[in-house]
Amino acid sequence: MDPYQALANAIIEQAVKDYRKALKIYYLHPQKQQYRQEVEDLERFFTSQWFELLTNLDGRSIMTRVRRMVKMEVAA
Repeated sequence: MDPYQALANAIIEQAVKDYRKALKIYYLHPQKQQYRQEVEDLERFFTSQWFELLTNLDGRSIMTRVRRMVKMEVAA
């Protein structure tokens, strides 16, 4: 794999992990403003031109899947 593509993949993987963590805490503690802000920042990343430069993946689709997964985890 091209090292630049590996770096791009690592950036996206970390953003997904961060988004999942921030969503989980925000769903459990919606009064914590810092996590709401982190969720919003990450959502901007997934819909940004920079994200589009890094990958051909659909950022909105990724966010939807992560939200579903976190909601199931929180509900369990």
